[in-house]
Amino acid sequence: MKDRRKTLGGSDANRIMRGDWHSLWLEKTGRKEPEDLSWVLPVQIGIATEELHARFFDHDSSKKTISNDGGELKSTHQFMSASYDGVEQTELVPVEFKHTNANNTLDGVISTYMPQLQHYTMVSGCKYIYLSVIFGNNRHEWCKVDADKDYMNKLYGIENSFWQHVQKDKEPEELDTSELPKLAGKIKINDMRSIDFDETGNNEFLSNASKWIETKVVADENKALGVILKGSVPDDCRKATGGGVIITRNKAGNLILKQNQRRM
Repeated sequence: MKDRRKTLGGSDANRIMRGDWHSLWLEKTGRKEPEDLSWVLPVQIGIATEELHARFFDHDSSKKTISNDGGELKSTHQFMSASYDGVEQTELVPVEFKHTNANNTLDGVISTYMPQLQHYTMVSGCKYIYLSVIFGNNRHEWCKVDADKDYMNKLYGIENSFWQHVQKDKEPEELDTSELPKLAGKIKINDMRSIDFDETGNNEFLSNASKWIETKVVADENKALGVILKGSVPDDCRKATGGGVIITRNKAGNLILKQNQRRM
């Protein structure tokens, strides 16, 4: 088993940023044993449902999650390490699973775990990470969180400062985290453009939109066409319409496909 005292992991980054750095320093310097999570129910539920979570993420995203047992992604970088819940097989980027209460929101989860997510992009060297969240026992959502260079630079400085105190066996008096953005990697919806494919004449989009409406009752084909339609929307677009459908991008960056009721 890996000695977690020798590196800073993603959960350590979260602890530092929420002000739990003193207890973490005691653990990393061997003065205190890490908390036994064996009977911490939320932690154990997350671990026990990882396989189920991967299945839902793969189904809803049309992607394929594998483990990192084969070392597909780099898991160490200097004094930092990462333990990925999964790796997207084709894109070779981390996938992080979270289980939270039913009243939480995707934005709330991103905000809470942003240090861990950006820590993983630093360690892996990837440009983004997928976040998959199960809310309570009745809702699943996922999104892509981009690497934020400004956020990562500041986070690295804070983690490095903490680690220097561990190496020197010197208790840190205080860690300044005030300049670290609360929500890095979020999509700036207001800066994006709208596209009306009826006006621009994108025949492929219009054709697929028509088929999507016609086959709405056929779940598998509907889903496949939905993926194709979403793939037609440029990364800098917040809303696309045409062929009787409307695609909007939410604050987490996900594309939402619906039938355009105004065309009915």
